[in-house]
Amino acid sequence: MLYQKNGQLFARNGDGSIYQMTPVLTVTEVELDFGSAPVDSMSFLVVDAAVTATSKITISQSGAAATGRDADESEMDPIAASATPGVGQVTVMCTALKGRVVGKYKFNYQIGL
Repeated sequence: MLYQKNGQLFARNGDGSIYQMTPVLTVTEVELDFGSAPVDSMSFLVVDAAVTATSKITISQSGAAATGRDADESEMDPIAASATPGVGQVTVMCTALKGRVVGKYKFNYQIGL
């Protein structure tokens, strides 16, 4: 069982004792290229040695400007993304939410164990 107090995370051992957990969170940014022909969805393979077949992945579109783009373009072209882990890789499925997209966009993902 997990407990949170004053922004700190605690867990209970099998013997009932409580210990403080030190969560580690790493966010990785990746730039995905949707190409020059407009598409409404596309899948990508992202190679990452830290990913295992049982990893839990969260991914979302970054607000940072991709190569050749303005920072506010993620507001104009929102893209939903989901991730499926594999050994040393992540399959990312992206779907444009407001019409078709072209070019590069940045995404942030986190790996949970």
